[in-house]
Amino acid sequence: MTNLRKEFEGQVVDDLQDMSISAVSDRMGISWHAVGRIMERAVERGLHGGGG
Repeated sequence: MTNLRKEFEGQVVDDLQDMSISAVSDRMGISWHAVGRIMERAVERGLHGGGG
Protein backbone atom coordinates (compact mmCIF):
# COMPACT_ATOMS: atom_id res chain seq x y z
CA MET A 1 0.00 0.00 0.00
CA THR A 2 1.39 3.41 -0.92
CA ASN A 3 1.97 6.06 1.73
CA LEU A 4 -0.65 8.31 0.14
CA ARG A 5 -3.24 5.54 0.27
CA LYS A 6 -2.30 4.74 3.88
CA GLU A 7 -2.73 8.39 4.84
CA PHE A 8 -6.04 8.69 2.97
CA GLU A 9 -7.45 5.50 4.46
CA GLY A 10 -6.17 6.51 7.89
CA GLN A 11 -8.05 9.80 7.59
CA VAL A 12 -11.21 7.96 6.59
CA VAL A 13 -10.92 5.63 9.60
CA ASP A 14 -10.20 8.55 11.94
CA ASP A 15 -13.21 10.46 10.62
CA LEU A 16 -15.44 7.41 11.08
CA GLN A 17 -14.86 7.62 14.82
CA ASP A 18 -16.82 10.88 14.92
CA MET A 19 -18.87 10.94 11.72
CA SER A 20 -21.36 8.77 9.85
CA ILE A 21 -20.36 6.82 6.76
CA SER A 22 -22.42 9.24 4.68
CA ALA A 23 -20.69 12.28 6.19
CA VAL A 24 -17.23 10.77 5.64
CA SER A 25 -18.21 9.91 2.08
CA ASP A 26 -19.24 13.52 1.41
CA ARG A 27 -16.16 14.97 3.14
CA MET A 28 -13.66 12.74 1.33
CA GLY A 29 -15.44 12.78 -2.04
CA ILE A 30 -15.83 9.00 -2.29
CA SER A 31 -18.83 6.69 -2.32
CA TRP A 32 -20.25 5.25 0.88
CA HIS A 33 -19.37 1.84 -0.58
CA ALA A 34 -15.70 2.86 -0.82
CA VAL A 35 -15.83 4.03 2.81
CA GLY A 36 -17.20 0.62 3.76
CA ARG A 37 -14.39 -1.20 1.93
CA ILE A 38 -11.79 0.99 3.66
CA MET A 39 -13.42 0.22 7.00
CA GLU A 40 -13.38 -3.53 6.23
CA ARG A 41 -9.67 -3.43 5.32
CA ALA A 42 -8.89 -1.55 8.52
CA VAL A 43 -10.71 -4.19 10.57
CA GLU A 44 -8.86 -6.99 8.76
CA ARG A 45 -5.51 -5.29 9.42
CA GLY A 46 -6.44 -4.95 13.06
CA LEU A 47 -7.53 -8.57 13.34
CA HIS A 48 -4.30 -9.77 11.77
CA GLY A 49 -2.05 -7.33 13.63
CA GLY A 50 -0.87 -5.71 10.40
CA GLY A 51 0.04 -2.10 10.02
CA GLY A 52 -0.36 -1.98 6.27
